[in-house]
Parts: sequence; C-alpha cells; structure tokens
Amino acid sequence: GAAAASSSVRAIAINRITTLAPSPSSCTGARALKGTLLLISGSPLRRRGVCAPASAGDGAAGDGEGRSSSVAIPSGQDIEVSRDWRQTASVVCVMVAVFLHLLGFTVTGPITPGLVAHFGLHPSEVGYLTSAYPLGMFFALFVWPRLSDKVGRKPILALSLFGVGFGLVAQAACIAAGGSLTTFLMIRVASGAFAGASPVVKAYLADAATPEQLPSFMAWREAACTLAFIVGPTLGGLLFSGSSLQTCIGVTGWASVAAAVLVLAVMREVPQSSSASPPSPAS
Repeated sequence: GAAAASSSVRAIAINRITTLAPSPSSCTGARALKGTLLLISGSPLRRRGVCAPASAGDGAAGDGEGRSSSVAIPSGQDIEVSRDWRQTASVVCVMVAVFLHLLGFTVTGPITPGLVAHFGLHPSEVGYLTSAYPLGMFFALFVWPRLSDKVGRKPILALSLFGVGFGLVAQAACIAAGGSLTTFLMIRVASGAFAGASPVVKAYLADAATPEQLPSFMAWREAACTLAFIVGPTLGGLLFSGSSLQTCIGVTGWASVAAAVLVLAVMREVPQSSSASPPSPAS
C-alpha cells in the first residue's frame, strides 16, 4: 500500500513537471529538469552538482559542443579542512597575542634596578614601578569584556595590542627625554589598561572551540602566559646588558604592535555563541 502510494506520487509529480516545464536549452532547462526527475525517482545524483555532464546526444539541449555545464560544488570534507586551517591560524595568532601581552610586563623584571637608579627612587618607592602596570589591568578588566560583546573580539584584541605597544614605546620615549617618575607611571598605568583584555582572549577561545577542543585551547593559553614569564626576564636581561633602558622597553613595544597587525591580518572573527560543535555537511 505505502509503496504503491509513493509510486503514484512520483508518477503524478513527473507528469506535472514534464507538462509544465518550458522548452529547455541550457543547464537551467534540460539538465536541471533531468536532475529534478532523478531526484523524484530516487536515482542517485552526481556529487559535483545536479546537472549531469552533457553527452554527445545532448548537444542540442546543451551548448552545442557536448561540453558539460555543471557547476562544481565543494564537498563537505573540503569545507571542513578549510575551516580547520583557518581556525588553527586564528588560535595560534591569539596565543601570540597573549604571549606579547604579558611580555611587556615581565621584561621589566631585570631592568627594575636600572629604573630605580634612573629615577633615583627610595627603596620604599620601588613597588610603584611593578604595581603600576597591573593597576591599569585591574580597572580595564571591567571594560574590555563588555565592549567585546558589542563590537567583537577581534577589534578589541587588536586595539589592546596596539595600546600596549604604543604605551611601551611612550615609556621608552619618556626615559629618553628625561621625563619625571609621575609621567612614567601614568604611561605605565595606561599601558596596563590596554593589556587588560585577558578575559576577551578566553571568550574568543570559548567561541571558537568545540566542547572537546576547549580544554586544549585553555591549556595552550596558560602555556603562552607561562612562556612570557620565562622569556620576559631572560630577554630583558639580555637587552639591558647590551643596550639602554629605552631600547629594552621599546623593542617589546614594537613587537606588540607587530602582533596587532598579525591579529588584523590572520585572526578570524567567530560567532560569540558557537561553543557547540558545528553541524556536519550531511545534516
């Protein structure tokens, strides 16, 4: 009973399509109709498109030369590979951003005695140098996440890196120009405020990752932070031993600017609520 009804429906549909269809002369005519009839009758379609390649006998209905006019449609596997590559590049770019965010803070460890001597600080004032940067980060933590929800993660991360970079360059210029301690500390607080985008990085990783990928992404982020605490003091000591204070700080500043350009060029914005696995092409 069910099989007979299904056959009747197919027969009626095929009859109506062949009756109402215009005289075909292209892929949108004869071959599109042919594909529709195949679809209704249950025959398998070609993977590269609904229109079948024109044969020698289809010349009158095709382009006159027996050439195929089918349009290639990327397979689900090709789309998945392209998406995975772009996601990997974006995540690596974010890890570089995390590393350079903290590098501007950790690189000043070995040069702190040089800063103390430069500004002639009393031992009770040394803490100002190390607490100024985190002070800016603390207040910015309440601003950047909300702003990223409105304008997107990518522009906020790029702005953060640009701000940190130019802030470090301004600190180097302040030292070179013989600026006061107050000016230097104000610039350092502002630099730390731009570096307060750490929650935005976490939010981006949560947006870009599937539930299975999220633990790995968060582990990579922690590894990038730890690497900054390893490389920063070592790099700061090497630079300070062979150059001046302003050069040591300026190098990390321009590195942060370069990372901002990398974010703008490579990082891919993703929907903010895509923590679930994307549907497969077959679904």
